This record gives sequence, C-alpha cells and structure tokens, in this order.
Amino acid sequence: MRKTDFEPDELEQLLTAQEHQQKWALFYTERGGLPIPDRDGLGGVIPCSSMRNHGVAWRRAGDVTETWLLTARKSNRGWDMGSDVGHESAHAAFAPVPLFVDSGVMRDESSSLVDVDAVADLEPEHIIRMLYFYSEIAVVAIRGEGRSTNTGLPIDDPEELNRLVSISDELFPGFGFERALAACARFDNYFDPQQSDSIFKLAAPILRVLPKVNQFVDAMSPPSVGVLRAAVNTEALAHS
Repeated sequence: MRKTDFEPDELEQLLTAQEHQQKWALFYTERGGLPIPDRDGLGGVIPCSSMRNHGVAWRRAGDVTETWLLTARKSNRGWDMGSDVGHESAHAAFAPVPLFVDSGVMRDESSSLVDVDAVADLEPEHIIRMLYFYSEIAVVAIRGEGRSTNTGLPIDDPEELNRLVSISDELFPGFGFERALAACARFDNYFDPQQSDSIFKLAAPILRVLPKVNQFVDAMSPPSVGVLRAAVNTEALAHS
C-alpha cells in the first residue's frame, strides 16, 4: 500500500465529493482524431496542446455554455486504454480541464511561470498554466503515470515546477504547498509517480485546492487573482 499525505478518508472525500464534475464524451470516427471546427461563437473544440486527440468541447445555448471533455483515438490508431480512457476518465471524475485552457498558451514558452516572482506578477496566461498543471499533476499522481520529461511530470521545466509550487504557497496558504516546496528541494524538482510516494507531497495540496478551482471549469476566460484566491481561501484548511 502506498503512503500519502492524507488523513484517513480525506482522499476518498476529495475524489468522490466533487461538485463540478465534467461531462465526458468519446468521439468515434472511422479514422480517429478530433473535429476542430471554426469557432462560430456558438461552439467549438479546443484540443490539448500535447495530445491532439484529446480536448474540451463547448456549445453555447442562450446564456448557458455547456462544456465536456472530448476524447478520440489517435488518427489511424487503436484506442489507448491508459491514455484515452483511464487518464481522461480521471479528468472527468475529479480533475476537469477548464474551457479557458488555450493550447497556444500551453505551447508558448513566453507564458512560462519561470519569470513570475510573486502572485502580484500573475497574468491571465499564467493562471491558465497553473490550473492546467494542477489538473494534470493530480491525475498522474493518482494514476501513477510517469512522463518522459525533466520533472517526470506533465511540466517539463524543473524551474517552472518550482515556481508553480512557490506561487501556489503564496496564493493558497494553509493547504500544504510549503511541504510540497520542501519536497521539490529534496528531490531536485523530479518526481516518479510510478515508483515513489514523494509524488503525494506535491499532489496533496493540489488535490485539496482542485474542488475549489473546479467551479471555473465552464468559464471562457480564467479567473482573476482576486477571484481565484477568494474562491479557494473562503474555507481555509488547517494542513500546514
């Protein structure tokens, strides 16, 4: 049995008592791949920056915007039960991918968190990256999915990982990010979700914050720093 940083029943509560779960649709065509229609103001598909057969779809009906996770197999490939089904079902269950996550921002190195020294420096593109990394790190931690990156995680730059945790600690005090930051120092910003329980030092505070930030999953644009901070910190947790 693996050891986590959670009290008994806390992890189960975090994974099963979500108020903002994401609808999930499997998209099947003869050749695979996702449709990427032009945005007409009424709907569209935003593909993942690294896995172009995964994405978030949206449709507007009046004042209501409906979103769902949309998953296809890779073009001319079979279904990957780990990536296309296991990983995506975890997103839908407890770590939804927000609609405002723009694949262009995720590929743009100029929007990296590396040069963000403090919360006051956060721009919308930085918040996009933070909340996307939260959802991905949560999934790979729970599922034990390693990545061939410089951190072992879905964030390649070790310095950006360190800044993500440091900024999160300033933004959301009391959730355990200070212990995650100590773990980053101890393990040189590298984690192996498949082999080491140290991943839970990093994932624990993220999993505690996610139920709060998931309320923005259907938003067309990221929340401001003030709105984000207020949404998470209204019910401070004593995990320091």
